[in-house]
Amino acid sequence: MSYSLKDKVVIITGASMGIGRALALELAKKKSKLVLAARSTEKLYQLQIEIERGGIECMVAPTDVTNPAAITQLIADTVARFGGIDVLINNAGYGLWGLVEKLPMEEIRNVFETNLFGAIAMIKGVIPEMKKRGAGQIINIESVVALRSLPGSGAYCATKHALHAFSEAMRVELAPDHIHVCSFCPGITESDFSKNRVEIDFHTEFSKALSISSERTAVLIVRAIERKRSQVVTTLSGKFLHVAQRISPRLVDWFVITGQKLGIAS
Repeated sequence: MSYSLKDKVVIITGASMGIGRALALELAKKKSKLVLAARSTEKLYQLQIEIERGGIECMVAPTDVTNPAAITQLIADTVARFGGIDVLINNAGYGLWGLVEKLPMEEIRNVFETNLFGAIAMIKGVIPEMKKRGAGQIINIESVVALRSLPGSGAYCATKHALHAFSEAMRVELAPDHIHVCSFCPGITESDFSKNRVEIDFHTEFSKALSISSERTAVLIVRAIERKRSQVVTTLSGKFLHVAQRISPRLVDWFVITGQKLGIAS
């Protein structure tokens, strides 16, 4: 039976742009009660105005997920406004591009603080509230590179690998409490992500032919919530990478190295 999102209280981190923004608009169509969290306060309020025009209840929560006090405040404000939390979508994060030997340790620590530790802190914050409700869903927006790392993005991939590992453990740990955990692994997505990534002496671009839009990705995430999927990989290229990695990691190594030589990704 499909999980109804109508009147469900949904927290979206990284909601000010890209996939997060598209998610908020898609969930508004489902008549969810939305909590928009991100650091870009002005963009959040603009999005809130757009959503509330449709009569949807929507709360803005300026939040830096690397700040424990901000997360505590976000949870408290959400419960005070809506009485509880049904769904958490961990979407906040950014990319870090650079060869391992050239990446400053400070940059590596920073990307882990946001992409991994921030997500875990959010999860730890919502679990007690979901247990009070007797159910809940946690959707971790990971990446296909959570399943296979690619050169030049080792630190970013590592944050997603680690979040994927937490997801798998939590899916079993929280099942007795009727809290479902989904690993959502987008392939290449057209969004603001590439504009906001940090690049250290390294740059790569992928063909738009291999990508899907943020809006389409949002539709797939909502579908995953409604169907309580455990893991989703998007795009044909993402699914190919995932399957090929399971069959032969060495083959994927060869394919990636050959692609670099031919300038497919540079």
